[in-house]
Amino acid sequence: GSVTSGKIDSNVTSGSASSGNVTISAYGNLTTNSNSINSSNSGTGAGGTVNLTTSGTGSVQLGQILTGVTNATSNAAAGNITIFSAGAIDMNGQAINSSNSGSGAGGTLTLTSDTFSVATAAIDTHATSGYAPAGNVFISALQDISTDDINSAHGGTGTGGSVTLVRAAAMKTGNIDSSSSGFVGGSIIAAAVGDNGKYSLKMGNLNTSGLTAAGSVMLVADDFGDMPSEIGNITAQASGSSGVGGAVGVATLGKLTIAIS
Repeated sequence: GSVTSGKIDSNVTSGSASSGNVTISAYGNLTTNSNSINSSNSGTGAGGTVNLTTSGTGSVQLGQILTGVTNATSNAAAGNITIFSAGAIDMNGQAINSSNSGSGAGGTLTLTSDTFSVATAAIDTHATSGYAPAGNVFISALQDISTDDINSAHGGTGTGGSVTLVRAAAMKTGNIDSSSSGFVGGSIIAAAVGDNGKYSLKMGNLNTSGLTAAGSVMLVADDFGDMPSEIGNITAQASGSSGVGGAVGVATLGKLTIAIS
C-alpha cells in the first residue's frame, strides 16, 4: 500500500561512522509531507544512500534530500540517491544535495518517472577537492522535467559529473555546471520529444569546461509541434595549454534561441 512518513534522520554529526541508508518501497504513493530525508555526514564517514521506489500507479512527493559529506577533512564519499516512481516525482520545491565538501566523491543522483513528470528545485552533486569524481545526474520522465540549477562541478583534480536529462515531453532547467577546475568536465545531454504548449527545451547557462578537456554538450528537441527552444550561454572551454574543448551539438525542429561563448 501507500507509505506516508514524517522527517527521516539517519545522519551522523561526528566521528568516522557512515550515515545510515534509507530504503522505502510502496505499492502506491510515497510521501513525506514535504519533510526531509537526511542521511548526510558531518563527521569523517560516508553519507548514506537513499533508495525510494513506487509501483502500481504510485507517485513520490518529498521534501529535501541530503546525503552529502559536509566535513572538509573527510575523504569519504557522499551517498547516492535513486528514486523510481511509477507516477510523478515531486520534490515540493525542495532541493537535493549529495555534494562533498571534503576530498571524496559526490553522490550520484538518478530520478526516473515511468509514466509522468519530475519536478525538483536545485540539485547539487559537486565535489570540492581531491581526485574522486563529482556525482552524475540522470533524470528520465515520460512527461515534463523541471529543475532549478544543477551543480555537478569539481573544484579539484577530479572529473565533473555528467548530467543526462532524457525522454521528457518538455524540459526546463536552470543553469547547469559540470565543469572541472583541474581535470575533465562532465558532459551535458538533454533530449525532449515534445512540448508543453509554450516550449520544448528551456535551459539556463551550460558549463562543461575543464583543464585537460571539456565535456560535450548534446541537446535535442524532437518536437513535431514546432515549439521554440531557448538555451543560455554554452561554455565548453579547455583552460590547459594542451587541453581539448568540448563538442557542442544542438538540433531542434522549432525555433532556436541560443548564445554560445
